[in-house]
Amino acid sequence: MKAPDLQPDFPHTSPAPKDQYNPPAKGFLSMLPTACVPYAELMRLEKPAGLYAFYFPYIIGLCYAACIRDSPPTLEHMMNLAGLFLVWCIILRGAACCWNDNTDQEFDRKVLRCRFRPIARGAVSTTQGHLFTAALGLAGVPILLNLPAECTYHAVPVTLLFMLYPFAKRVTYYPQVVLGFPFAWAIFICCAALEVDPFHPQVFGSAACLFVANVCWTIIYDTIYAHQDIKYDVAAGVKSMAVRFANSTKLLTSILAVAQVVLLLGAGRLAGLSSVYFIVSCGGTAFALINMIGRVDLEVPASCAQWFHRGFWYVGGTVAAGLFAAQSDREATLGPQVVVQTPTAQSDVFGTLISSLTKMPKKAAGENTKKAAGNAKKAEAAAQKAAVENSKKAAAEDVEWSKGSKSNAKREEAEAKKAEAARKKAEKDALLAEEERNAPSKPKNTKTAPKKTSAAPARGLNLDQLDEPPQNGPLNALNATGIDNALDALSLTSGAANGEKVDRHPERRFKAAYAAYEARRMPELEEEMKGLRRQQRIDVIRKEFERSPENPFNQVSVGFDATKEEIREVKQKEKEKVEQRLGK
Repeated sequence: MKAPDLQPDFPHTSPAPKDQYNPPAKGFLSMLPTACVPYAELMRLEKPAGLYAFYFPYIIGLCYAACIRDSPPTLEHMMNLAGLFLVWCIILRGAACCWNDNTDQEFDRKVLRCRFRPIARGAVSTTQGHLFTAALGLAGVPILLNLPAECTYHAVPVTLLFMLYPFAKRVTYYPQVVLGFPFAWAIFICCAALEVDPFHPQVFGSAACLFVANVCWTIIYDTIYAHQDIKYDVAAGVKSMAVRFANSTKLLTSILAVAQVVLLLGAGRLAGLSSVYFIVSCGGTAFALINMIGRVDLEVPASCAQWFHRGFWYVGGTVAAGLFAAQSDREATLGPQVVVQTPTAQSDVFGTLISSLTKMPKKAAGENTKKAAGNAKKAEAAAQKAAVENSKKAAAEDVEWSKGSKSNAKREEAEAKKAEAARKKAEKDALLAEEERNAPSKPKNTKTAPKKTSAAPARGLNLDQLDEPPQNGPLNALNATGIDNALDALSLTSGAANGEKVDRHPERRFKAAYAAYEARRMPELEEEMKGLRRQQRIDVIRKEFERSPENPFNQVSVGFDATKEEIREVKQKEKEKVEQRLGK
């Protein structure tokens, strides 16, 4: 494979080395004034491949933050942020390249591919390069001012790490690792832009996995890219992972590719993403990395440059597409959501400038966080009210279901009323008997004194006077402490347990019971576990309901086709359980 055969299909890659600098005769740079061309070359405006390295992590970060956000953002809001970050990446990339060229100008003059860069060839002086870098840094300030304040906090380490990168090539063979961190930090910036805290305990695990996966991705493509200049880097004393692992680069990148896919799987698992993410993002990334590492020819600089470009679309595109599909699947599952956006931009001084660049609408007059918070509370109250209404409708529906042709609802209702009346009568008699026992005895000077009983009263609630048990029967007295145990004891002594209703169709009551349980527990969990997303709260409620006595399946029930003997056996077992619990 020869470089000239590969070059025509990829004009964005570095041109073949030449003996002297020739001003651009076509393309975007040829239309600029001659004095502006060196500065446009410093920003690499004619080579968009490097821009993909900056921009794809932001697209991935936006899609990821949208997947884990409590209320999904609108598509318009996502597009506005994507446009804003595109401008941010163009400026940030220009400043980073200008700083790198100024710092590495002595190295660039010794590398065939880099010797005609503007500062290396003398078209831009060192001072002019530093001033242009500072100007680009200031140009990025208006963009940060139109984002939440947390984005600015994250932009500081990104800037410092890009400034550190040129010096890392002088002291370590792992400058690609240093470069990976500012690129991957886009995940945190995008989370902050959508008002998601990436360091929250519920979020940090998945965000960290995605962060490290991006670091691995950066090391892979930049190590392959560095093979273009490996012999010149060795001669100039420039260190890189391509130089360190010159004879085992494909083994190294294969190990990193496996680590990246595993980390993507972990991020999806911890974030609770749908299966479409694992198929598109994880499966697509694995296929793209295998294809890239297997087909790139590290001995041919043009092949390295071309796969450097292709890798962004193959790997970055599949990861972003899978996350976007997972977010769309989430919206389809949850249904329409009430989305309340609370922009917290630091200032709107340059709002007109940024709006013209990104078409982002300006903040409406009078809009503030208090108003947004009030709207959020109203939306929450409306959602709770709707949940209660749904539970009522479900209960009414279950009643209608219970009126089927095979239902014994009327007979069972009569039996339940009869059992309830017997229970109340037994309870009343027991209370009267207890009052008589506790009444004061007659004075000693009366002619006849009451005869003392020979046996001391049993501890607890003695209910043996309510029904005369068999002389050889197993039940003489029950120790019942508490109202629940007392009612169970009364049901045994009064015979109400035998008339207890046994549900033949617990599945009919399950939906309404769960809806009522969820409507009651959701506001409580929102106070107890404020860091959880709505879906996580629902999962907690479902697990609680599985063990709750309110679950119809945890109550006494039989199959819909159970015989009378089976029903009688179930009632007898429940009665024995109560007797064993209360004891003699």
